[in-house]
Amino acid sequence: MRRVAMLMIGLVVLVAACSSDKKSEPTTSTTTSLATTTTTTTTAGTSVPGTTSGTTTPTTTGSSGSSIRVTGLTGPSSPVTCNAQTQLIELSWTTSGASNVELRIDNGAPYTYSNGAHTEMLPLKCDGKSHTYKLTATGPGTSASQSITLQTKNR
Repeated sequence: MRRVAMLMIGLVVLVAACSSDKKSEPTTSTTTSLATTTTTTTTAGTSVPGTTSGTTTPTTTGSSGSSIRVTGLTGPSSPVTCNAQTQLIELSWTTSGASNVELRIDNGAPYTYSNGAHTEMLPLKCDGKSHTYKLTATGPGTSASQSITLQTKNR
């Protein structure tokens, strides 16, 4: 009988310890607004640069009628107010028809991704300068790209 009582007490303590370990997760929300996106269209050796706000038509080079697309490259509003030397920012995009997808920050080493939709947290160097994130999707003989440039400012 004494063993049963000790077992019951141990069980009650274990259940109480497990239930008190639960912590409520804070409710969070994320708001993403569009930054300035630059698109350059190259056709038959001529280049027409343009700057628009929001989602743009992708740059396509190579054969006409390409099925490779980059759409919806979005990020935070520019300028980005920084709280640290390097801060993570959220970029989103969709590619289609690509066999290779690369993102370069200020023409640095590439981050590689699969074809399709992505939302990624990427580093932003907070040095008071502007930084360009260029996404390029490639396939046989053609490519498409979009870039977004973000200005940084310290608090």
